[in-house]
Amino acid sequence: GLNNLGEYTRGADPTNPDMDDDGLLDGGEVAAGTDLFDPDTDDDDISDGWEVDHGFDPLDPNDPGTGVRVWDNGNSNGLWSDPVNWSNNTLPVSGDMVVFNATSTANCTGNVIPDNLLYVLLDFGYTGSLTVQQGSIAGGSTWTVTGDITVNEGNIVFEGDTTAVGSGTVGTPHGIGITVNAPDITIRPLGVIHADGKGFPFNSGPGNPGYSNSRSAGGSYGGRGNFGSRYKAADPYGPVDQPTALGSGGGGAAAGSGGGAIKLNVANTLTIDGVVSANGTSGSTDYAGGSGGSVWVVCNTLAGDGIISADGARMFGSYAGGGGGGRIALEWGPGNRTFTGIIRAAGGYGWRGEYGWPGTIFVPEGLWNELWNGSY
Repeated sequence: GLNNLGEYTRGADPTNPDMDDDGLLDGGEVAAGTDLFDPDTDDDDISDGWEVDHGFDPLDPNDPGTGVRVWDNGNSNGLWSDPVNWSNNTLPVSGDMVVFNATSTANCTGNVIPDNLLYVLLDFGYTGSLTVQQGSIAGGSTWTVTGDITVNEGNIVFEGDTTAVGSGTVGTPHGIGITVNAPDITIRPLGVIHADGKGFPFNSGPGNPGYSNSRSAGGSYGGRGNFGSRYKAADPYGPVDQPTALGSGGGGAAAGSGGGAIKLNVANTLTIDGVVSANGTSGSTDYAGGSGGSVWVVCNTLAGDGIISADGARMFGSYAGGGGGGRIALEWGPGNRTFTGIIRAAGGYGWRGEYGWPGTIFVPEGLWNELWNGSY
């Protein structure tokens, strides 16, 4: 970065290393010739930091060139499938770069999403959510991005398919989540990828307690839900090492939902400085919480200091149970873990001040000694 004198002479704050919050430190701005006070110097709707990181010219509005589609929600309906909601009134197609930024912070419902996009960028200034619906991806429940995915700010939300219920193996799962294939995925401190509450809803799922009134037990999955005052919790289910199942809802007509299921299959580096989660959600007063869901990570390098969680949800009020924790599995190349954040599959708070049972955190044999923190 710049020294204090360099910051002062340019009218910058020496205590702020990135004056325009574009991911490019002030020293890098000087080296690249960009504006310290403008996150997008060439006005091409892509932040200077992303362009420099990816080898593009932050001073050339025509670089990276054609095929860049910016979300503007021009028709105000929030639908990916409406071409009026994209720059130049043109839908993204395979090979395009998709950008969400301050042009529109409206939520986007991804109801028809092409496979093999080149880049997906949720840039600084975008505070909304891109929701990837089941059945919306040309690749089915698998979304492949050939370049990379960067979440500088905002949320990517993955929905689950609760209609597919089988034996709980990869081939016949307890529900279906979303698998993402990409060379690299970067989640900055303000970025989130989650499937919170996108599993089985109340009174459903293999780990539902089977009691439909208030004061029931929390949903189970990786860990058993906390008992309610009127009913016990169901048994855990699903494999530990390849978690694909959706979390189960709590008991009762106003209970919380289970977490969904996310698999991130990253050929190179997965950087999590923000959040990746598949947490359960809470219900109304005196109704139980849903269980955590599934987070399965396969990558060469796991980096960052953020949060990976599949927590069960707490109950509110009295007498109902908290949800059990979900399941997390992490696989990386030997010696390639620099992640120092939190890994958690906690149970939710429930009746009598007790908690749902914690879920599971799986790491293949030979990698446990590299795991810095696995806290329930």
